Amino acid sequence: MQNKMENTKKLENRIKNYWGMRSSYFEKTRENELLNSDIGNRWIETFNKYVSLEQTALNILDIGTGAGYFAILLDHLGHRTTGIDLTPEMISAANDLASKHHSNAHFLVMDAMHLDFPDNNFDAIVTRNLTWTLPDVPLAYREWFRVLKSGGVLINFDANYGNNVRYEQNNPPVPSQDTPFDHQPLMDDMRKENAEITLSMEASRQNRPVWDLSILPSCGFSEFGADLNAGKKIMKEWDQITSPMFVVWAKKE
Repeated sequence: MQNKMENTKKLENRIKNYWGMRSSYFEKTRENELLNSDIGNRWIETFNKYVSLEQTALNILDIGTGAGYFAILLDHLGHRTTGIDLTPEMISAANDLASKHHSNAHFLVMDAMHLDFPDNNFDAIVTRNLTWTLPDVPLAYREWFRVLKSGGVLINFDANYGNNVRYEQNNPPVPSQDTPFDHQPLMDDMRKENAEITLSMEASRQNRPVWDLSILPSCGFSEFGADLNAGKKIMKEWDQITSPMFVVWAKKE
């Protein structure tokens, strides 16, 4: 047990350092999204399928906020938003972006698997491209269930990023699309680090989102589902080919 905890901590530190090195580019990428109203409207339209954003001042937690895109977008609709991220550099980027875009979103450095919030606190949890980076996904889902209010909704966007790594191991690298919404092409050392981290994750070895749906009941959720075409609807031609984005949603009774 002690060895498992130590290994998990080492992996978390490795993940934190890796994403810290990529934080400056993420700020630019997410600002490009904030400046594109069409993409923003498609995100909002998708959120509204699972939680009514027309309600007054929902309390929303953005887990793995990165450069703060969801928290800022939803704050501009009049909601109380808190964004958390394990990486201090990402939180710094989020604060910078919030300041530039006149947002009152609040940002904190925090572990997605160990939330420093009371039970039954949030009307909704939103997260994007996070679950695949977590060493213990069931633990995270249990924590997210805990802090949701009764009737609260989890909206989790993710993808099978392990497929990207496995594809690149057996095929020549695909030239990056010239798009302001894509991730920056990685240098060889960063690509290697990304591959090693990705393939070490349990989520990368699973058939998702089928796996997510199979563990949600043990985490407390009884009403849930998934949409495999979320990426095509929101990002359209910029959705990744080898790892298209899906959404998993779950409601706390």
